[in-house]
Amino acid sequence: MRTYRWLTLVGALGLTMLSSACGSSGEEGDHEGHQVGQLQEKQAPMRQAATNHMQAKQLQTPNRSSYQMNAVNNPAAGQRSAAIQRVINTGMKYRGTPYEFGSNRSTTRTFDCSDFVKHAFAEGAGIKLPADSRQQGAYVRNMGTANTNWRALKAGDVMFFSSPGVKITGTNRYKIRITHDGIYMGDGRILHTYSKESGGVRVDTIAGTQWERRFLFGGSVIR
Repeated sequence: MRTYRWLTLVGALGLTMLSSACGSSGEEGDHEGHQVGQLQEKQAPMRQAATNHMQAKQLQTPNRSSYQMNAVNNPAAGQRSAAIQRVINTGMKYRGTPYEFGSNRSTTRTFDCSDFVKHAFAEGAGIKLPADSRQQGAYVRNMGTANTNWRALKAGDVMFFSSPGVKITGTNRYKIRITHDGIYMGDGRILHTYSKESGGVRVDTIAGTQWERRFLFGGSVIR
């Protein structure tokens, strides 16, 4: 009888301890869950900031179609720039070549103004221009690139001029007889030839000179 009571007491005590242990474990579980919740709340703004950063970076990155478009456009622009540079380099190669009015178009021993322009484009870019400056002016106008503001021209454009002393207005520039042309080099300079006394093919400044006063129009012959 005493043994039975002793076992009953021990069993009850064990159940109490076990219940206490389970309760402790449950409280720890609740505490850990609370800590996890707090950690998640702290990490949420960091995750949101990372997401915002990624979205902003995606907006700043060009899509593939932009790269494809650049890949299509840039080679043509590069080829055009290279052709212009070859024309200018060809013209500079003949710097100092003597001037001769009505020069022989089949040689490079002498040039007049239109022969020089014609040869520079033929040798430098494979472009065949008409024989004289007036026809070359019509060629530029037919291409739709003519501009009456010489400061708006680009390197490689052909410039056309009147005779000295001709009155030029904004409305008659295309009607005045062209008597001279040359190649615009950029930076306010022209590469051309116009007299034996000037030393043949040479580079001159445009602003404030007779070339600015005589200028009619200019434009590109390179597409």
